[in-house]
Amino acid sequence: MQVFRCPTRLLIRPGILHGALTSLLNELPTGRVLLVTDQGLRSSRWCHTAMDAIRTAAGAPRELSVFDSIEVNPRLSTARKIGEMAVSEGASAVVALGGGSAIDAGKAGAMLATNMSSESADDALLRFVGRNKFVHRPLHFVAIPTTCGTGSECTWVSVLSHPKTRRKVSIKGDGMYPYAAIVDAELLTTLPVHLIAQTAFDALTHAMEAFTGLPANPVSDALAIRSIQLILVHLPAAVAATSAPPSEPLEEGAILYPFKALAEASTMAGLAFSNSDVGGVHCLSESIGGAYDVPHGLANA
Repeated sequence: MQVFRCPTRLLIRPGILHGALTSLLNELPTGRVLLVTDQGLRSSRWCHTAMDAIRTAAGAPRELSVFDSIEVNPRLSTARKIGEMAVSEGASAVVALGGGSAIDAGKAGAMLATNMSSESADDALLRFVGRNKFVHRPLHFVAIPTTCGTGSECTWVSVLSHPKTRRKVSIKGDGMYPYAAIVDAELLTTLPVHLIAQTAFDALTHAMEAFTGLPANPVSDALAIRSIQLILVHLPAAVAATSAPPSEPLEEGAILYPFKALAEASTMAGLAFSNSDVGGVHCLSESIGGAYDVPHGLANA
């Protein structure tokens, strides 16, 4: 039997970050929100926009905590720290703003916040590796991708590094799907050119492996094919626009469209591989990333 799943609500449109995040948080129980991001994004206008949306949700100031110590390849220990911070700060929801590193770490942290007992050693967290190894539902989790490669905003898996064994491990489960994802192409317009290229190759690999994978189904195939088309057509234009930014503000049109196409392609590829599978390239790239801390998109390329 072929099954296609996507419990995550996907909000996809350029320029929606503030309004969409405010609206989503208004649906959730009131309480403190833990924002997970990286130090590079911490001072960006996107982070400030997200923080303002969190503070003004439900028409009243929300308490906000920020975790910004995310590595290129997030570690089990990082997810543990996020879970511990969520518990100590009394967070009722986790919002991740960033690439796959921030989203995967935040996703795992939201799960650990409700399932982790007193263990502090990373080795103790290995019991969650695999499928549906946790009992309690994670905290509500909202993903806001700032790259065009992760796909983690619509998947049930979190990939983390375990430095002691120099490998990557996957924590997955039905409760790991984000509550919602905000895919705003404007967030891609400030990415450095090398990250546009590397993360787009991650998405391209997702789509190609999903299409050729044995568990593929008609819906995942359709998404994979469209993702491949969008990336091959629009990646060169996005790289060119990033390399030589225009003097006039970006707008949804000829300049913004390549970023819009890549943002959509990345999410489509995430939907495709999460309902099919990845293959040999990802197996190799995750091994290389675990052993040598190589950025995931670059390893795929």
